[in-house]
Amino acid sequence: MFIVFFFACLWGTPDEVPEPPAPVVEPEPMAADPSPPERAEPELQVDAELTRLTNPAVASQVAEAAAAMNAATTAAELHSAYAKAIVASDALTEWAQSVEMGEDLDPITSRAPGITMGWFAEGTAAVFYLDPDDWKAKAATTTGTDDDTYFELVDYVYSQGNPDGWAVWQMRNWDYGGCSGLGKGVVLESLQKAQAAKQAGPAFSEEVAQVRASAIEEITRTGENLFPRCDVDTMQPMSDDALRSEVQSVLDTIDLTDAEREALVAIQPKLVGQEFEGG
Repeated sequence: MFIVFFFACLWGTPDEVPEPPAPVVEPEPMAADPSPPERAEPELQVDAELTRLTNPAVASQVAEAAAAMNAATTAAELHSAYAKAIVASDALTEWAQSVEMGEDLDPITSRAPGITMGWFAEGTAAVFYLDPDDWKAKAATTTGTDDDTYFELVDYVYSQGNPDGWAVWQMRNWDYGGCSGLGKGVVLESLQKAQAAKQAGPAFSEEVAQVRASAIEEITRTGENLFPRCDVDTMQPMSDDALRSEVQSVLDTIDLTDAEREALVAIQPKLVGQEFEGG
């Protein structure tokens, strides 16, 4: 017994086997915060009286355009609203084909922001179009100047917010004709405003190009026209020098494509005043 105890003390107890280290547990990555839910579009408020006066489809288009116009804060957003408003005004015009001549349509326009109307075709047709003053006022509140310069252009050229209708160079002295404004500086000024609108930004680039092309065409057109190159103030042929001088100013001050410049140079010496033919 003593011997066993002696050797046990001499040699000691066997080394204890160390426990293996605990496995390292990697923390699970924290889940990213979910994206905030998209803001729900406010329910479209359709004017009940406008619905009664017209029809539900037209009233909804007017309400959609009005809501987009009211919410626009940038030139690009206002362009989107503008496109909706043109659709709405066209829908109103189509609806108006069924109304009697001279009917009071003020209750319609008072419920259609940015839209007005007039009687055309010798007072037989009601046409709805965009009110340029409303759109210029709204453009003044948005960021960017694309919209400001465009509405200045379209108001100057067409006296309305739509890029169509009687142009400033179509100087009427009867329902469907009169004299061309070439030679009075209005084509040049239209192109100057179009150039400023183009340089301001791209939001209304398609509409600006459309107006610009119409102004160029007023210079280059040939053949018979309800607006001969006469002076609407005197009803005499416009001065050849006045016609050619305005074209020279266009050549000197407007950014033109090679094709446009070539066409203007070719037509310039051929421009002559014409007799007013009357209506």
